[in-house]
Amino acid sequence: MIQERRFWVDSYPHLRRVAEELGKLAFGTGDVIEIVVRPAWRDKTPGLTPGQVKAAIKEDFYGTDEFFVGNRKYRGVQSSEESDREEYSRLIDFAYQWAAEREVLIRDWRRGPTKGKEGDG
Repeated sequence: MIQERRFWVDSYPHLRRVAEELGKLAFGTGDVIEIVVRPAWRDKTPGLTPGQVKAAIKEDFYGTDEFFVGNRKYRGVQSSEESDREEYSRLIDFAYQWAAEREVLIRDWRRGPTKGKEGDG
């Protein structure tokens, strides 16, 4: 079984090293590998934290509640934990659509932030 790997190439010498690594892959007869070449993902939300992106998505999906404490106005957003399974599913679909429309990359953190990413050597 071949382990998934991702290579980030920023120069011809690095491309040659990646080609050498690919040449070392051991796979048997009948195994098929896929090689995809595309521009690298660029962070489309410079300076924003994942929490800020999450808050923006939830505000657009649920809307905001405004309330006052004394003379000061506050805004609140419903917690996604209060959603039933159907509404939460719609929130997830909305989040992917929201991100696609704004060219925001939403990483799949279940796979780990760097799984399959090759170092810069």
